[in-house]
Amino acid sequence: MKVFFINVAKNLEQNNGVLHAHPYHVLPPLDIGYCAALLERERHEILFIDTALEPHDISELTQEIVKVDTDIAVLKPDILTYRITLELARQLKKYVRHVIVIGPVVSSSPEFFIFEKSPIDACVMGEPEYTLLEVVTRIERLQRLTGISGLCYFDQKAIITPARQLCPDLDALPFPKHGLFLNKGYSFLYPIRINKRIKFEAMLTSRGCPYSCTFCSPIRRVSYGREYRIRSAQNVVDEIEFLALHGINTIYFLDDLFNHDDNRVISICDAIQKRKLDITWAAQIRADIKDQAILSKMRDAGCGCINLGIESADDTVLKRIDKKITIKDIERTVSHCRKIGICAVGSFIIGLPGQTREIVAKSLKFAQRLQLDLVEVLLFTPYPGSRAFEVYGRREREDTYSHYDNVVDSYCEMGIDELRKTQIQFYCDYYFNVRFMFDFLLHNKHWIIKNLMFNPTFLKKAFLFLMQTQ
Repeated sequence: MKVFFINVAKNLEQNNGVLHAHPYHVLPPLDIGYCAALLERERHEILFIDTALEPHDISELTQEIVKVDTDIAVLKPDILTYRITLELARQLKKYVRHVIVIGPVVSSSPEFFIFEKSPIDACVMGEPEYTLLEVVTRIERLQRLTGISGLCYFDQKAIITPARQLCPDLDALPFPKHGLFLNKGYSFLYPIRINKRIKFEAMLTSRGCPYSCTFCSPIRRVSYGREYRIRSAQNVVDEIEFLALHGINTIYFLDDLFNHDDNRVISICDAIQKRKLDITWAAQIRADIKDQAILSKMRDAGCGCINLGIESADDTVLKRIDKKITIKDIERTVSHCRKIGICAVGSFIIGLPGQTREIVAKSLKFAQRLQLDLVEVLLFTPYPGSRAFEVYGRREREDTYSHYDNVVDSYCEMGIDELRKTQIQFYCDYYFNVRFMFDFLLHNKHWIIKNLMFNPTFLKKAFLFLMQTQ
């Protein structure tokens, strides 16, 4: 059967009234890649459009699907695009027998998509690969979708079937269908110690995160569930080698928590070195590293950048959001990264409940003292699926969500307009500091020369975003 995947990204809508959008990575949708690979293994034909890479309107997307006589359209919406996804589905149903939706927002909020007279046939809940395979198999055999685990559909009322067991053996999955993504224009914007033009791809080496930060939601994560599951080091490095053979020299591990198991990290690093793979990589890690030597091990195996969720420079705030790290943990980890030559990116959140102007100022000074290679300043948003949503989020309007550059409500002493200005002022005070600029140029000159200077679009977007309230 012909299965057409569409990643329904923000390019199909306006920017929630924000004049100049916050720059961000454009990352390949690996969940679509895994689903496509599994379906292709069963001899289904796969087609794919990602509206994150270039704008499409609904009529253009519909015509693309009509041209290839598609059997099943599989849409991956975002919480920012669920309304446009419904409109797209209405148009597609004129030409396609079945429209299925997958993705984290589908799992967290199936009621957005399944209701009486909805144009969507079913929501795939949770990890999508095996559920979607079963759905496509049933459709091919002209069988009903009833009884499939991990599904939501409408039959006189919205029905959610029992959850499908999380995939226990990640090695059993095929590698994502990287051919959908390679050389298509996806971008990785973090500084990384590499002396060549970046050729980038993303990977997942594990799924799940056992921690329970109050703001964390599956809508902003790339895997499912709190149960931590891993791929073997051999399986991970087999995929790295496959990508290297296809010209990739930089990989971003999108794991929610790459360093949960030190022994596994060491095994992966050892396998990379044993095969002599010339790969530079980045990962998202926690700062509470007990043995700092593991960072040196990562550096020796090609790690050029880590992303730390710092969130705040106040231990009381970190405790309130159940982060389970301390300021001392963060200081120790960033200091060691600087010492051994790994770029350190720190993410901060402003607008957290109870946060004051003084705490935000403290976070800025903390970031400057750490001499982070890059800071991200995000606006607190209680997304569906998070613990914060149960307390604060029910007053949100779904059409006002924004991942980076809009605040939908205030839960602290600063108002909405002040929070927006504070975010940009934080950036300006950090990046337009002479000490930072000198240090950044000194330590990242090769990356800048080879990559940043060849990305005028990013530089323009960053400048316009920072200047819009100056």
